[in-house]
Amino acid sequence: WMFNQYRYRKGTVLMILRCRFTKLGDIAYISHLDLLKIFIRALRRSMIEVNYSEGFHPHPKISFSSALSLGIESYAEFIDIDIKNSEDSINFLQRMNESLPEGIDIIECKETEKAEPLTKTMSHSLYEIYFDSDNDGISDAIAQVMKSEELMLKKRNKKKQIKDVNVREKIHSIEYDPEKNIIKTILTNSSEGALKPTDMLKAINENFGKEFNPYRIVKIASIMIADDIINII
Repeated sequence: WMFNQYRYRKGTVLMILRCRFTKLGDIAYISHLDLLKIFIRALRRSMIEVNYSEGFHPHPKISFSSALSLGIESYAEFIDIDIKNSEDSINFLQRMNESLPEGIDIIECKETEKAEPLTKTMSHSLYEIYFDSDNDGISDAIAQVMKSEELMLKKRNKKKQIKDVNVREKIHSIEYDPEKNIIKTILTNSSEGALKPTDMLKAINENFGKEFNPYRIVKIASIMIADDIINII
């Protein structure tokens, strides 16, 4: 990537790098907070200075895309890092990847003016759900889900009351590949609301009396869908 546009504030050159990174293997089980700590430590080891917020409790200006559920792997996580020195962008990927743990690799970075936060630039996520056993009736169940306007899921609200929630409107698409024994699905994943792939499967199991239990779930891509146009981020 070429970094040739700069923003200025109080005489200092500022640069925000928007990076796509993986979260694969056992690292998928760390929390969102621990992920932040990992990146902060990696930046320190790499000797890359980051700008800090102002106020009584300054914190590094780092922001992530929406949090990933524990245990779900990903090829498409995003982080914005407001670095202090533009020169650090030249070998940023190499320095960071040498400092990050196994399973987290920064794939690409580009400079952004940050017109919108990450949580508002992505509306959906593409997942692949892997099974290691036969799933009799899964194709029929999926076909019925796509034809229906309702797929109810029992969820506990903030008042700890169990309510029936219609999650069908948050399923953009879902299909089953019998040869690979995987489900591919695009689910809503935005600041206005999200549907976890585990909750989608739970709803299917509850409504169809099934036990479709995957051994692996991987987020393949982050997507923006607007006016029925699908753009992979």
